[in-house]
Amino acid sequence: MTSSLKKSLAGITSSLALVVLSQHAHALLVDLDTFTVSKNNSVPVYFQDSFDDGSPPPTAPGEFQTYLYPRGTFVEANGRLTLNTATGVSAQNAAGVVSLVTRATFSSNIVDSDPASGLKSGHTFSVTGVFDLPANSAAGDVYGIRLTDRDALGNFGGPAGNDVLDLSVVHGQNGVRAVRFQRQDFLSGDIVRLDTQPIDAFIGNNDQIALTLYKDSLANVIQAKFSFVDNQQAGQPFLLSATPAIFQGETWTRAELFAAQVPEPEVYAMLLTGIGLVGWQLRRKGKRTRNRCLR
Repeated sequence: MTSSLKKSLAGITSSLALVVLSQHAHALLVDLDTFTVSKNNSVPVYFQDSFDDGSPPPTAPGEFQTYLYPRGTFVEANGRLTLNTATGVSAQNAAGVVSLVTRATFSSNIVDSDPASGLKSGHTFSVTGVFDLPANSAAGDVYGIRLTDRDALGNFGGPAGNDVLDLSVVHGQNGVRAVRFQRQDFLSGDIVRLDTQPIDAFIGNNDQIALTLYKDSLANVIQAKFSFVDNQQAGQPFLLSATPAIFQGETWTRAELFAAQVPEPEVYAMLLTGIGLVGWQLRRKGKRTRNRCLR
């Protein structure tokens, strides 16, 4: 390929990338009403942040006092925590897809030799995030809660620090919103979509959605459910069918809240297909030009 054709391909490739990915240029703003972690059915609950003290993460109420690994900046006002992906950081999921992520992780004990503290394999527990349903949601937007075994630096790797369970609201490229339960393995690079439930038909006049990950027995499996909330009254829960195992090489997990703009695989497929077609056409054009010059 001649240098001029290479320049043309590079220019067109850049233009295609801008066109295909420009749909993610807007910022997702989603408000979190409460973030609650319960353990062994204790009263009062193990941890609850109602976001009414004006001190956003990394500040947290009660004995924990701080969140860990905050990414992006948060605004806390009027009993809500606003997650804004415009202030997020670039991060990769287990498959290497880059997105803008705003997140904070609950600061609980991860010491294997201390089985009484934190969220451990010998406990029952639940994690719930109550989110306002955002008006500006668009294709590629994701927000929700996680169970994660990030290491002491907030990274993945080693026998611990390999997996994440996400329960999130996802706005698909087809315009359909769904609750998605998935597992990411940061060692193998695998992402398994465990269950997906479209929600647009059920939202109605509800203004919030409650997402819950829970472990209700000593078995090392996690269940997921969600419900819609209207005027602070939760409706009938929707139970998701998958029950993945956790605690593989460690006895602990942590809870996380997050919002992200994640391009769906179809976006990359469109981009790669477009680049391939442009390259093929430019190569054909270059070949025809050389053939004419030889005549």
